[in-house]
Amino acid sequence: MRVRSLTFLIPSKFLKDFSAISGFVWDVVGEASKSFGLDVWTLRLAVDPQSFRNLPELVEFLDDVSEPFNYYAIPLMCNSSLNVDYVVDLLGGFDKLFISLYGGLDQLRVFRDLLITIRRKLPLEAFVKVSFSVGGNIITPYFPSASAGISPMLSASLLYVKTLIEGLNNGVPILNTILDCVKRVKGFITYLAECFKFPLVGLDLSISPWMDESVVDLLEVFGNVRFGDVGTLKSIYDVNGVLKHAASMEPSSIGFNELMLPYAEDSKLMQLGFEGKLSAYDLLRYSSICVAGFDMAVLPRMDYDLLTRFLLDVYSTLSVKGKPNGIRVVLSDGDYGDVADLGFLGKAPVMKLI
Repeated sequence: MRVRSLTFLIPSKFLKDFSAISGFVWDVVGEASKSFGLDVWTLRLAVDPQSFRNLPELVEFLDDVSEPFNYYAIPLMCNSSLNVDYVVDLLGGFDKLFISLYGGLDQLRVFRDLLITIRRKLPLEAFVKVSFSVGGNIITPYFPSASAGISPMLSASLLYVKTLIEGLNNGVPILNTILDCVKRVKGFITYLAECFKFPLVGLDLSISPWMDESVVDLLEVFGNVRFGDVGTLKSIYDVNGVLKHAASMEPSSIGFNELMLPYAEDSKLMQLGFEGKLSAYDLLRYSSICVAGFDMAVLPRMDYDLLTRFLLDVYSTLSVKGKPNGIRVVLSDGDYGDVADLGFLGKAPVMKLI
């Protein structure tokens, strides 16, 4: 098990105070991680929702204080007057910057225009850094959707797919393994919160993959089913039921607390996409069974009208779940069978649409 992200959720009004200690963050985290025997994969910073007029000054400030952090995220309140070209230029000019938009159908149209502008001006890897949160901003350590609340919070997400599979193979109920991992990480971030004098800690219990540490393997072991066959939806549903139960037992739980299926971050999902066994609509169907959103789908070339209709289908599917969910897509310039270069994330096969 690793701490996938240790994320400082800092409302913007507290940023100046936080900047006074930001230079010491990594030293304290490094010492604590050794003491607790936990590997911290990434260190991140996210703020509360911001208006567009605050964006230029805030990005400059965050870039100045972000030395110890791998990435920082800004959830952005948006309307039709938002200058998407300017936002895209910021994404191209600041490597650590991630941005999320949120809201309803009017804001989704702004997100669509942002995606089209990214495709016109930036490399494909820029799509990794933007998302749309259906319904509202999400207090979670997961990027790009990460958002702070009204008080500073130290939050974490876990990379523990292999740990869960090992537990299942040894006859340990998945709930027990989840709770054991949560207890260990909660002790770690609680200690750090005391060091930094943070009033709150938060854990997103979501099960997320990273390349060869694939959720496909977990679903197959847990549900005794081959991914994509009849029974896959039930396996996803049951894993999410366990996560929901675990989150109800943990007062510090925040965010999604669901199984995640980010296509371009899971080697088994990408292999299925390459073989034509997993289309974008297949992934959307799975997202209807309470996974944390429609994430990292590498879409084939499509025109403006088709993209609009597709995003509306995604929005409609996620909206009925009654809780915030994320949308993150890559608009490739290729067709099914091509390979998209996502820069720092590597290469990913372009999916079939249907």
